[in-house]
Amino acid sequence: MPSSHSSVDISRSPEGKGYLLQTSQLLQGSLSQVFDFFSDAMQLESITPPWLSFRVTTPQPILIQEGTLIDYRLKLHGIPINWQTRIAEWEPPYRFVDEQLKGPYLWWHHEHVFEEVPDGILMTDRVHYGVPGGGLVHWLLVHRDVQRIFEYRRRRMTELFSQPAACEIPVGWRGGFARIQTRAEVAALKGRRVISPRTRRQSYTAGTVPRCQLPGRWGTCLPHRMAYLRCSRSSVPEPAWLRWCRRF
Repeated sequence: MPSSHSSVDISRSPEGKGYLLQTSQLLQGSLSQVFDFFSDAMQLESITPPWLSFRVTTPQPILIQEGTLIDYRLKLHGIPINWQTRIAEWEPPYRFVDEQLKGPYLWWHHEHVFEEVPDGILMTDRVHYGVPGGGLVHWLLVHRDVQRIFEYRRRRMTELFSQPAACEIPVGWRGGFARIQTRAEVAALKGRRVISPRTRRQSYTAGTVPRCQLPGRWGTCLPHRMAYLRCSRSSVPEPAWLRWCRRF
């Protein structure tokens, strides 16, 4: 288990060769839902930091099973890198392992474990990897990069598989609905109550959201901004069509 002082623990491998990353987090949902998410290789793009410019280049659809090869392209410190991994072990819905065949590391062995616990699904990542240049390169560059990548991954998984706290959000006088664009938005908005300025109570319908209820970068009205701050735990992504307030 990772150290209690950090969500992502990186240390020297007990085997004395390379490094070992460990991180665990509790997710809401069923075992099949969580595992099915990782059965879709394209979901890797949604949980990888934007600064890596990460893309899956293997033609779709990709059938994930033992022996499947998956190709990626990314940029690391501005340097384009091609990466290929192989699914070395596939044990749905409890565990799978991917390992690097081509890429920036000397080796990369990533074990994913999913376990049902009373409060949800405990997801554990264990990555055993080696770095060209040894300890100095790892200390100067790699340690920080790998930690940032997995901390971002943890945040995204929490957004995708968490139950947001109930909150009240005012909607416009005339209401109106717009389509939700991403699965993350639907998950983040599930179960919220919506309170209009006239104290009229509404509920979200599947795949829809009242207009002017999320913060826009440029023109959201103050009441909606204040209401959103009270609900900031949910970290709802901002779609482009909500950048301007459309409350009337």
